[in-house]
Amino acid sequence: MQDNEIYYFQIAHGNWTGNFSFKIVHFGRLMREAPLPEQLWAVALHLACRLAQKQVITSTILGYPGSRVARSWAVVTANTFVFTPPVRLYALRGHYQLDPDGTNVVVRMREEFGPIPLLFHRDTRATARITDEGRRAEYQRTMFGSAWQGVYEVAPTSDEVHVRYSSAWGELKYTVRKTQLAAPLLRRSVSDAEMRLVAIAEQLDRLTEEQRSRRDMKAVFTGVYAQMSYALSRVLQQREIEVATQPRLIVKKVNDPDWVAALAEAFVARYLGAVDAYERGRYTPRHWALVFDTLKTRALTEIDALALTMFAHIVADLPHALCDVGAAPGSSEQLEDFEVVNEVASQQVADMKQRFADTYGSLYGWLDLLDGQIADVFLDRRVRELRSLAWYTAARLRGSQAARLDAEAQITRSVEEFVSDLLDVGHAPVALAASLFRRVVARRVRW
Repeated sequence: MQDNEIYYFQIAHGNWTGNFSFKIVHFGRLMREAPLPEQLWAVALHLACRLAQKQVITSTILGYPGSRVARSWAVVTANTFVFTPPVRLYALRGHYQLDPDGTNVVVRMREEFGPIPLLFHRDTRATARITDEGRRAEYQRTMFGSAWQGVYEVAPTSDEVHVRYSSAWGELKYTVRKTQLAAPLLRRSVSDAEMRLVAIAEQLDRLTEEQRSRRDMKAVFTGVYAQMSYALSRVLQQREIEVATQPRLIVKKVNDPDWVAALAEAFVARYLGAVDAYERGRYTPRHWALVFDTLKTRALTEIDALALTMFAHIVADLPHALCDVGAAPGSSEQLEDFEVVNEVASQQVADMKQRFADTYGSLYGWLDLLDGQIADVFLDRRVRELRSLAWYTAARLRGSQAARLDAEAQITRSVEEFVSDLLDVGHAPVALAASLFRRVVARRVRW
């Protein structure tokens, strides 16, 4: 592997935690170089780090061999008093595009300041050079209206990274340790089945960027779908994945990787086909037309959009995809492989819930409390149940004409009922509160 691949796919991939510090070393230069809003944020972070007992940074970096993309989520919290919860100071989401030259990286970042992320956030960019066989990274970026240079140095044990950023007026440092040791990636050619999964993920990544550029709410699900595909490719490679919600998820060995890849291709083809048909004004399956119309016309949060599209895709498309690849009801090996895929999907959903909690802070908890349907579809157990139900729905679709028509009608009713239950406001005060809250949050889409 090249230097940038070694760093993001082997060394950095996983969960990290450590101590964080930030200080202003020259107030006069800060006042001369940075705009007033940036000065205020810099001073606030400086005071928070001086007054708090301890500042903690936690981060997750996910990158999968065969891809040219990695992602990160990081949160800095401050412990103030013994009996009070930590206060969130700063959060960052990063998208890393690895250059084929093996050294350079282009980074897009979403920064959020303070405990109320919906109010104070911005998008920024950075560049990085990875050298020394992935053990050193040099970043160039803008923070608080000024140019900063960062150096990341990996310890010989590969489980600790020392980071130092500096500018003309400030200094930022942190040291993080990996919360678990990642299994070494095998230096071998990637199998055909793995590359088919990576190709799916990269196609979804590209579509995500296109949808985000036009502020299309389908981008929320498409981006999550890409991460699930990357995770599944990793399972085919070495039978394990790492998620933010637990140190390591070990899954069973896949019996037939080619069948798993074929199922993934048939499954994603139904979603991509529906997206293309809808955007071209052509016939779109009833369940997708309902969901896409809702995304286009209703005031929704990203959480709503993800719940709707995920439910429709699993309930309506997965049974047909299983029929497309000839899933045999009596095949124990296919059923075992299907359960492996279900396990990956459910754990990725649990991981995704944590990312939403990090992104929205307490707002996620309030919306979850006001609208239990969101919690229901996001529960990893519920996702596993929906996918298992799809296996038996596929058997009905392969049955008699009457059984097939009944199964199709039940699929459509299920999606219609979910959309109605999630979004239609009743007369109860809680339902009205959920609707009002949704309208407020939906105005601040987190892209």
